[in-house]
Amino acid sequence: MTYLVICAAKEGSYSPERYLSDMGRAATIKDIASGQFSGDVLQVIEINPVERICNDVTAEILEAAGYNDDEPVTAVDRQAAAWDHARDLRKHGAAA
Repeated sequence: MTYLVICAAKEGSYSPERYLSDMGRAATIKDIASGQFSGDVLQVIEINPVERICNDVTAEILEAAGYNDDEPVTAVDRQAAAWDHARDLRKHGAAA
């Protein structure tokens, strides 16, 4: 299986550049858990090109990476939470 990660940035969504050998399940979980990606993870897609299937495994991978159930699960909720957090930082003068 190959795992494609979609992240959010101010400019829009993107897929981080990674070597194919680093796109396995364990490496993907490790990269998400360590904050390797510069944007918020919106979606994780599991791809099996041999069987011609792909599945959205975002919730499963984020849980394995240490995100708890209290955090937003959907891409829209995660993006909204990030914007709310940034707005709160600006409102309280904590943002640069």
